[in-house]
Amino acid sequence: MNKQHLFFLCILSTAPLLLSACAQPESSAARHAKHLTYASDDNFDPNYRTKLYDSYQSSIPFLQQFWELGKKDRAAAITQAQQQQRIDEFKSQAFLTRINGKEHFAGKAYNSYSHREQKWRQAMSDAIIQTYMDGYNGIK
Repeated sequence: MNKQHLFFLCILSTAPLLLSACAQPESSAARHAKHLTYASDDNFDPNYRTKLYDSYQSSIPFLQQFWELGKKDRAAAITQAQQQQRIDEFKSQAFLTRINGKEHFAGKAYNSYSHREQKWRQAMSDAIIQTYMDGYNGIK
């Protein structure tokens, strides 16, 4: 084996180690916040721009509370019926309209999500339920 082949083999063997060291595993809340942010981004109005990273970062603590709730419910050993009742509550429109947040548009802050469309409500409900189930099942 000549020196070029040995050098090339050395590079090939160390590159995956270096690249895998840079990858940090995300928490369940972070994974679902990222999916929620991209799923709810409409991009249909050229006058409206979503700050994806800011939305992602602000969604993590919001979803983290549902992960903690799932973990707490698992520790309390709730029944399957109680768990399904909690999931049904997360799917309800009444629950989703109670979620408070702020949106900034044209220099004004708005506190209501009532104008959000069904696509956003479905994405939010899915993210909450999946994060809750990850907490319940012990998935970090």
